[in-house]
Amino acid sequence: AAVFEDVTKSIGKVHLTGQMHREVMSDVERYLHRSPKLRQLLEELGESGVDTFVLSNSSFDYIDVGMRYLCGDDWMELFRATLTEAHKPSFYQSRNPFRKVALDQGATGQRRLEWSPVTSIERMCAYSHGNVTDLMKMTGWRGPEVLYIGDHVFADLRTPARFHGWWTGAIIRELEKEIAVERTEEFQQLKFQLQLVEEIMRRLQWSAPSPGTDSLTDILNEVEADRRRLRKHMSGLIHPNFGSVFTSSANNTSLFATSIERYVDVYTSRLENLVDYGPGASYRFYPRRRRTLAHEPPAPPVTEYLEASLNRRVDRRDVGLRPELSFVLEDDDSDDESEPSR
Repeated sequence: AAVFEDVTKSIGKVHLTGQMHREVMSDVERYLHRSPKLRQLLEELGESGVDTFVLSNSSFDYIDVGMRYLCGDDWMELFRATLTEAHKPSFYQSRNPFRKVALDQGATGQRRLEWSPVTSIERMCAYSHGNVTDLMKMTGWRGPEVLYIGDHVFADLRTPARFHGWWTGAIIRELEKEIAVERTEEFQQLKFQLQLVEEIMRRLQWSAPSPGTDSLTDILNEVEADRRRLRKHMSGLIHPNFGSVFTSSANNTSLFATSIERYVDVYTSRLENLVDYGPGASYRFYPRRRRTLAHEPPAPPVTEYLEASLNRRVDRRDVGLRPELSFVLEDDDSDDESEPSR
């Protein structure tokens, strides 16, 4: 608890004092990683008629330095709206007015805010403060039409998902390493061993131990110790101290993972990964239904059926397929070796 409080206070201090922003701005190449796919993504979205916007708690100066480095000096042309110092999450529930940011710093070298009322959100302009109600009114956007992508579940995503009907996406940088580790042969072997041990634990209780053997309790204690060892090893491969961000120390779903499930519709390790799903807004995400409670029956293995069907002949007893799929069906007594039609 003490470590958590110290880290929280330190992060708050470097943000509120501007210390972190000044450090990043002074050495932007060290802290920001360029990706040519980022500008490509934004251009493709714009060409397909999608309005994109920046909504950040950071100052315009900080955003401007970073975006010039990542996307070029004309970065504001890529966005329908540039909204800074938004004070999320209060942005989603307050009625603070928007203030226009003067893009010329003037003789003082200080960025100033204009006092005239903001009645419209214009391209190539930057705004400060504001609230979501005025944003939706001035842009004509509707809640279900908005996908907002952020990297902080509670500051960025929870409130718009709950109260404004926005679709939400999360950037989770830890995903890259976790997925890479989970795909290694070592991790896959440990996962198989863990599943085997857990199945043995369940089956041990279905029958009494043979005469002369150790008591069931002693056997289960040994097998549970093996499970703890396997879990610790797998957790250490992901991170030697903290393990996976999606799993708690008790091997349950972490608070972070629970929040992702509740408030986030799609998540990825980098925004530019969306480029790989086709140009503009052509790809549609259809999330799989998750089994939420232990009493719910598992979903039938439809994916396995389809994958198997695409690679071999289909027996009539396997699965009732739609006639549009037009596979060659093989009777039990058929010797036909023809390939499935496509």
